[in-house]
Amino acid sequence: MPPHTTTIHSAAQANDRLKSLQGQINPGSQIPPHPLDPLSAVEISIASTLIKANHVGKRFQFRYVTLIEPPKSTMTAYLDEELAGRTPAQQPDRIAEASYSIFDNETGWSYKIYESIVNLTTKQVVKEVHLPEGVSEALSFKTMADAQEILVESKEFKDAIAKLGLPENIVIEIDPWMYGVDLPKFGPNRLSFLCYARHPSNNHPDGNIYAIPLPIIPIMDLQTMKVVSIDPAASGGTEDGFAYNTHPKKAIDHCIANEYVPELQPNGLRKDLKPLQVTQPEGASFTVTGRLVEWQKWRFRVGWNYREGMVIHDVTYDGRRVFHRLSLSDMTVPYGDPRTRKDPLALSIPVDDLQSFCLGHPVDFFLFTLPNTAYHRKQAFDLGDIGAGLSANNLALGCDCLGLIHYFPGALASHTGDGEVKGNAVCLHEQDMGIGWKHTNYRTQRAVLTRNRMLVIQQILTVANYEYIFAWQFDQAGAIHFETRATGILSTCSIDPGKVSEWGNVVSPGVLAQYHQHIFCLRIDPAIDGWKNSVVQEEAVSLPISQDRNPFGNAFVTEKKVIKTSSYSDAAPEKNRVFKIINPSKLNSYSKNPVAYKLVPHTGQLLLADPGSVAAARARFAQHHIWVTRHRDEDLWCGGKFTNQSFREDGGVQDMVERNENVENEDILVWHTFGMTLVSPAHHFLPLFPFPSPMLALAPPNSGYNNHILMDETLLSRHIPRVEDFPVMPVEVHQVSLKPADFFERNPAIDVPASTQLVNKSVLYDEKKAASCCS
Repeated sequence: MPPHTTTIHSAAQANDRLKSLQGQINPGSQIPPHPLDPLSAVEISIASTLIKANHVGKRFQFRYVTLIEPPKSTMTAYLDEELAGRTPAQQPDRIAEASYSIFDNETGWSYKIYESIVNLTTKQVVKEVHLPEGVSEALSFKTMADAQEILVESKEFKDAIAKLGLPENIVIEIDPWMYGVDLPKFGPNRLSFLCYARHPSNNHPDGNIYAIPLPIIPIMDLQTMKVVSIDPAASGGTEDGFAYNTHPKKAIDHCIANEYVPELQPNGLRKDLKPLQVTQPEGASFTVTGRLVEWQKWRFRVGWNYREGMVIHDVTYDGRRVFHRLSLSDMTVPYGDPRTRKDPLALSIPVDDLQSFCLGHPVDFFLFTLPNTAYHRKQAFDLGDIGAGLSANNLALGCDCLGLIHYFPGALASHTGDGEVKGNAVCLHEQDMGIGWKHTNYRTQRAVLTRNRMLVIQQILTVANYEYIFAWQFDQAGAIHFETRATGILSTCSIDPGKVSEWGNVVSPGVLAQYHQHIFCLRIDPAIDGWKNSVVQEEAVSLPISQDRNPFGNAFVTEKKVIKTSSYSDAAPEKNRVFKIINPSKLNSYSKNPVAYKLVPHTGQLLLADPGSVAAARARFAQHHIWVTRHRDEDLWCGGKFTNQSFREDGGVQDMVERNENVENEDILVWHTFGMTLVSPAHHFLPLFPFPSPMLALAPPNSGYNNHILMDETLLSRHIPRVEDFPVMPVEVHQVSLKPADFFERNPAIDVPASTQLVNKSVLYDEKKAASCCS
């Protein structure tokens, strides 16, 4: 089959297309989009048409077309005018960036990867770049679907399936997966597939395929669309070490139907849960104008793009600047199963060759492995490899968000470059989060309290098996919270009957849930009462007993350190360490401290992969909790722009820090890395060992060099994949907070109306009527 592509055959065709699209821009309105508004579907189509018009007759396949936000130096003056209630004098040009492939001939799969910059205001392609060899583009759903279609029809795949002894009526299902990293000689543009099956007892289209994993991992070359190999996936237990092909002749006979859809529950659903409805009889307390949101003294804009999904812009509280831009920059999901082939093979690679493949950067010692391995490569960068916007759900009323809901659309480019709209990409709603504040005067017994209402902006991603629920939450006390909820289904692999593994937990017969981490990184662009800020690391420390300062030994103080040059730091819960983003030019009139917002870091475990491993080199952002860098418009991606099959983090936060720039009272960026670890109580890692030669080497697994190192379990997270996490995982919740710290002169929520029964209309539970309340 040929690839699905799009072509413009003549300049006249391009001109006709552009005229048609131009007529669809802001029909009936002369108001231009705000400079921070995401591209519309029409703008995306115009950008792709302009690009295709420069290559008449060529075959294209697009990955994305997205807004390049105006330079911050331009936007500061523009936004200051807006905040002052004035109309900015000049609109910045609308600029788009596009990523696409141009195929080499009429029917073949070979292609070159390009990026273009398009000025939508002047209707010009201002730049086109052919990406260098060795760079793998972000994956597109169309490419993955094409590869999967070819794979299942291939002789290699059919032969591999035939060896597994599967039932005749079996339905095979396949998840495309990022290939990860292998040696340079095996090249970029690879795609892995994890293979599963519907349970033959029901063959339900929504059956839980992850309860029936198959012990093979096909690999395809996306440049040729040919099967490279069908790798055996180790399915043995702890006693089998790194052996593979240990599975029984009938590979899935020991697996069971472990379903999650309601109609497949063997005992039906609960019948004693009564409705709990969220109603707002007088309407919402927020107002929305285009992408501008105003609520309880907050004012901000909701942006959107293919990679980050939702972005929060230009955040002010009661007319005061707080943050310029907030977003999830990227995340990585490294797996901790090291099983590779058991054969005692060794390989050496000249350092110069490897440095060339690694984009010219110096290379430390790495542990490399050969083809016919699989699990060690399992590491996803869900935003960089695919995109949060591309993976975002079209949210449903009454399911994903409750109450009075406003939806923001998100436009994306199809593989043809045409703009397509997800109408419900982001939801906005209010939530009651319990008591906001309360005090009872014990003398008079009068209690005054308020409810803690939050404004929630939420998106939900589905990345194959996993779901991620990301929400920005604004409260009435001036704080902003970023909440991450992980749910969905564990990524599973086969395990032989009756066996257990040190690399994961058996959650269903024949199903191993491998240990892994989910590590996220927030990009925080502050504007605390102005455009120049500093970061202060603050922690509580005890004082030694002394006659002059601490005669009774009860004293403790805070120690503060201003971060002066770009650098990193880590959470220290034993010291109550926080990071205050301050404006040193403005002091609180009471405390005389600089006005600030404090980042209360999530103290979760950082990356567990050995610092010398490829997994660590690809995700250096995951090795520290806090990074502080000088602002540059292009510094958007904590793990670098190109993460798919990357050998190292190129252009990420480590490189930003190494510029050694001044970050005191400057335009800065703060990056916060946090996450969760699904690991065992004790962990074993293969150490890396240097060789006394200018070569890099791979030691055979049984050579004696790979003695296991037991890490102290008291230092590690004790959350293991539980049987209760299957067939669908209950939400795992993590929250990061940005809280005012001497920014205000009193509790900003003190003027929230008191909570009363007249408003809330609560009903007293009467146990005598409980049995018949719904009759």
